[in-house]
Amino acid sequence: MTVSITTTLNISSDRFAEVEAFTREKLAFHGFGIISEIDFQAILKEKINQDFYKYKILGACNPARAFKGLSEVPELGVLLPCNVVIYSLDENSVTVSIMNPEAVFTLIDGTDCLDQLQFEIGLIMNKVISDLNAEFQI
Repeated sequence: MTVSITTTLNISSDRFAEVEAFTREKLAFHGFGIISEIDFQAILKEKINQDFYKYKILGACNPARAFKGLSEVPELGVLLPCNVVIYSLDENSVTVSIMNPEAVFTLIDGTDCLDQLQFEIGLIMNKVISDLNAEFQI
């Protein structure tokens, strides 16, 4: 079991913003808002004057599911929000990698509630990846 659910889209890196927008749209459709955003390319240029490939981390959160999980197991917070990483290593691809709740939730002693959340969120994140593949013809 891997820590992420990932797809690499064989498209021009010029479409990075389009992939990001589509990913945000699909997450929102499933009730996930973006509560944090880190643009590593910009940060590394600003802080250490290093050029870096396009690399963003979006912190996705479904408030109802977060409330349910945190109410059962407060330590779940160390795994929140669900990180969605979008990056482009070269000019011919864009990769989207989403935290795999099935793998990550095993780090915390859970309850039946967490097991159910892990299952539900896993289905959603797999659907987002599937939708990306369909939209960008992988």
